[in-house]
Order: sequence, then C-alpha cells, then structure tokens
Amino acid sequence: MRAQRCCRLPARIALSALLAATGLAGASVGALAASGVALTVHIGYQDVVKPGEWMPVTIDAKNAGAGLDGTLEVQETLNGQPGVTGLPIYQQPISLASGATKRIRTFVTVDTTGATVTARIVQNSRVVVSQDAASMSPTTTLIGVLSDQATSLDGFAAVHPASVAARVVHLRADEVAESAIALRAFDILAIDDFATDSLTSGQRSAISDFVRAGGDLLVGSGASWHKTLAGLSAAILPMSVNGTTSVTTPLLGGSPVEVATGTRTAGAAWLSTGTQ
Repeated sequence: MRAQRCCRLPARIALSALLAATGLAGASVGALAASGVALTVHIGYQDVVKPGEWMPVTIDAKNAGAGLDGTLEVQETLNGQPGVTGLPIYQQPISLASGATKRIRTFVTVDTTGATVTARIVQNSRVVVSQDAASMSPTTTLIGVLSDQATSLDGFAAVHPASVAARVVHLRADEVAESAIALRAFDILAIDDFATDSLTSGQRSAISDFVRAGGDLLVGSGASWHKTLAGLSAAILPMSVNGTTSVTTPLLGGSPVEVATGTRTAGAAWLSTGTQ
C-alpha cells in the first residue's frame, strides 16, 4: 500500500501489504454502503497501538452488491482537527466480486495518540464506502508474545519498572510481520512453547534482522526447547542448547524450574546462582 505523501520506503525494505481472501461469515459489519460493500477496520495488535511506530491495519471487506474494482485508501485523521491536511494516504488496488469477502492487512505509522484511522474504497473518484477503525488503546511499552499458551508471560504486565506500564499482546502466527521494521514496535518479542519452524521464511528472517538491529528477543526453553528453537537462526541465540535440567533457587521463586542446558555462545548471564 503506497502513501501519497513522500514517505514511501525503499523497495528493499518496504512493508508489503498482505492480501488474502478468507471466509468471514462471522465478522461484524462496520459500515454498509448503498453499494452493498461493508468494511470492518482494526488497527494495532488487539487494538493496542504504539504511537510513532508501524502498526498493522486489518480491514475485512464484504461485498453483497455488484462486483467492484477500485482503490483502498487508509488515512490517519486528527480528532478535533478535521481540517488538518497533509497526512499520508496509503493506497492499494482492490477488487471485490459479488458475494466476495477479503481480509487486507497492511501497515501504517500512527503518529499521534489523538487520531483516528479511516479506511475507504474509492471508485472513479467517488467514495463507495468509508469506515473508521475501532477504538485503539495507546501504549509506550509493547511486548509481543508468540506462544501456544494463552496466558504465557502475562505477568510482564504486572511489573512496572520505573513506573513504566507495559502492554502484553498475544500474537497469532499470521500477525508476525515479514519485516524487521514492523517488529521494531515491540520493546520485547517473546517466543515461548511455540513451533517456530511453522513460521514462513520471511517471518524467520524478519526476527533475525530484528535481533541484529538491536531488538530484544526473549526465548523460552524448558521442556519445549526443541519446538521453540526449531525455526530460529543459531546466530541470534545466546547458547547452543543440548538438553534441560531442573534448577531450584530463591531467584526463581524457590520452586523447581526446568531450564535449558548447553554452551553459551554469546552475551552475558543475567541471572546466576552458584555454578548454575
């Protein structure tokens, strides 16, 4: 999706819009135009956004009318300042056959907390349908968790170092971007008890690039270490894992904890006790 203002990224690092036709029978209808086209719009991760970063915009489009070929536009508008101009408009072609449903996922920068993101379909310079995104919740610290466990690492949200309140969002596999630029929105990207070899090659490369660029990756190990590490490049891991052991220490709550064992290849230990 391109922006009309001069804010396009070079092709080699551009954030590609992901376009996939999906069945959306249970999707809610956000806006239904006279043309029979309905849009539902969400921005961020579970509607949580980090201003100043690239955020995903997910648009569900359903066409109950005649076939339509037009342009999908996404634009940020400032609440209370409708006359402000110059904000970028991100565009891409869209084609909706009669009865078709599509999910479009793209990325835009959210520059301010007091803003609304609007999606619209334009045909022959006429707006066919327009819909604002659902209410979004801003945060300054964002932790993304990729795990098969629904509540994994939720405890991070209860820790407020230096009065910083983090938001933890659980990611589906298809929500992991194939660009390190989009992953920069996460202060920590955590992967725990998840089969990383199920990620696409683009997603795995993006995670590696994210780490090499200074991003923080937290990887769970324990009994599921094979599963969690399977798709990650050894070059971004701080140790070569060869098994697990049980550790009991007050530093980890005093109860036995199963941790990975192996040879440290990079970095420094941030938690240690005795010879462990």
